[in-house]
Amino acid sequence: MPQVIKLNHHIYSLLIEKECNGFTIVELRDELLTVTDTYQDIDEARKFIYRQTTALERKKLLNSKGSGRHKKYFKTELFNNATFVAKQVVIEKEKSISSHTNNQASPLVETLLNEKKQFEAELAILLGEVDEYKALQKRFPEHLSLFYSALDDAKNNSAKLLGKVNALTTVLASLNNGAP
Repeated sequence: MPQVIKLNHHIYSLLIEKECNGFTIVELRDELLTVTDTYQDIDEARKFIYRQTTALERKKLLNSKGSGRHKKYFKTELFNNATFVAKQVVIEKEKSISSHTNNQASPLVETLLNEKKQFEAELAILLGEVDEYKALQKRFPEHLSLFYSALDDAKNNSAKLLGKVNALTTVLASLNNGAP
């Protein structure tokens, strides 16, 4: 049975969904900045990427070649045989929204939080599907066409669910900041 490894959701998005490989720290940082606006400072984004890739390298999931700014990271065979899941994100704002909800029992906030949790659960399932289709493609390369359509559908559906989660996160954050 393949090893199941939890990854930060941003790293999961970059390495698994976007299938980044053979990248430098700066290249992966730039890609990170295109998928999220969590990091306002590019140096903080670079440090985050460096810490994550170094941790994956220590676990023998990534190999590096070169040095300095030209150091490139590559997925290893262990990486390719592992199953990855994105870690659930716990945002401080959501915690304060939850306590705000308990105090005022806002049906809107409760509904939005419940929908967001449901979409996050569905997203985790779909991401597991994507991983499994990829694993099946590697195990049975002679039948790639059999898995391609299902893999493509799962990726598209996970992208839609991620969009819903992001939209609900934005709305909940604005509600927490006092918007009507």
